[in-house]
Amino acid sequence: MNRIALLALLLFSATAVAVPAQEEAPPPVAPPHRILLQLEEQAPDAMSARDRETLSARQDQMSAAISAAGYDLQQGSWTQVQSVCPVLPGAVFMRFSSNEGTTHADRFVAVVPHGSAEIRVVPVTRAGNASFSSAYKNEGTISIFNQLLTDEKISVYDASMSHDDTWVKLALCYAELTGDHPTTLLTDTLYGEAYERNVNVPIRRVETNAGINFEFCDVNNPKATVQWILEFNAHGQLAKVTREPRPLNKPIRTLKTQTDLIPAPPPAK
Repeated sequence: MNRIALLALLLFSATAVAVPAQEEAPPPVAPPHRILLQLEEQAPDAMSARDRETLSARQDQMSAAISAAGYDLQQGSWTQVQSVCPVLPGAVFMRFSSNEGTTHADRFVAVVPHGSAEIRVVPVTRAGNASFSSAYKNEGTISIFNQLLTDEKISVYDASMSHDDTWVKLALCYAELTGDHPTTLLTDTLYGEAYERNVNVPIRRVETNAGINFEFCDVNNPKATVQWILEFNAHGQLAKVTREPRPLNKPIRTLKTQTDLIPAPPPAK
């Protein structure tokens, strides 16, 4: 077979086996996706064995600290829930509340360390009235938080703060210490939800004075957004906390969002 005949045979073979390519169908358009972060809460009977043992062993000390803070657990009906702070595992955060949703609501947070360290109480409201200096900006609350950072040997400047949203979780732990239970938007969306809610995704900002700020927005209330700013000094100690309400913007979305709450809420009973 000469070279011309061989080339003709190859071209014929290639033509014979060629199959027209089929266009793939475009992927379905999904609603915009957002990821929220909220720390876990646990009822007393769902707490870890270690945390339950600590509360049991220190029950008398905790009761004394609560009484010294001006609360009486023998009066009225109280509920309690644990705020699980994975960044500060050395203490149990217990939020106590009574008469929630009324003008006589009481709320406080008890910080119960594992071991023998002092049990501290953060007053939030008494008979519906907030403390003279709100819990979120109170010097006592800030002092308790700084002691927890020292006990856990946590540096807000450490590179590990960037892993797995650790610094965001630490900021949320502070909010839990003040009696709040915020939810923050971790990622922006392409459909304007962050714009509508006037929300910034969490920001860790290094300041010119060598301090560092942790900033996040609480989106728990569908009608209001609250920005939290935690200001740390050059030594890594929390120095100041502010909360700023933000007005909502006019909606621009046409699609409903899906929500991923981290961790997922327990199934409805």
